[in-house]
Amino acid sequence: MTAIEVESRGPLSSEDLPRLKAILDKDGTFITIKNRIHLCYGGLDNLDNPQTNSELDIRAKITNGVPEMSIKIGKWGASEGREEISVVLQKGQFANLIRAYAALGFRKGLIALRNTLVYRYQDVEFALVEVPGHSWFFEAEIIASSEEGVDAAKKRIKEVCVSLDLKIFTDQEFWSYVDILNKSANKNWDFDKEGVDTFEEEFGID
Repeated sequence: MTAIEVESRGPLSSEDLPRLKAILDKDGTFITIKNRIHLCYGGLDNLDNPQTNSELDIRAKITNGVPEMSIKIGKWGASEGREEISVVLQKGQFANLIRAYAALGFRKGLIALRNTLVYRYQDVEFALVEVPGHSWFFEAEIIASSEEGVDAAKKRIKEVCVSLDLKIFTDQEFWSYVDILNKSANKNWDFDKEGVDTFEEEFGID
């Protein structure tokens, strides 16, 4: 059975963040903290332009020291339902993962740092995501068991966000925000120029 991640995203202002966190601390269930580095590659249709609006979202991730190969299938946007293929590796294998991607042709990417607080509130998983030194946003997620459940999951996420007085990005707002992040917070990376040294030298990751 294919699991589909149905997600909606929206901004968190300096007023929204403490208000939402207080609600989730009181009425939700805290799950975990994720300190994550994403290496976001372009889709197969545009290998030289990382993080394009492709039907394939291809990434190398390392979360709390654990590396992961992640491929999400489907349109990426403010609200979407996508299938994820994920392979979790042993600690110390992040550099090998990057070398494997490079051998397959994925040699340019964007480095994105994200720190996340994850909660469950009612039947929705909420992630409060910090872009260090820049901004915060939220992700609200429900796992649907089939394509037929995607619309119902999107509707439920919207209902819960409305009840929490949270605004979901429009696609235009979301891509404008991504563009701002790519220019001011994320970092371009080139395997042929930097190899894997960037991650060991800057982040102590091998």
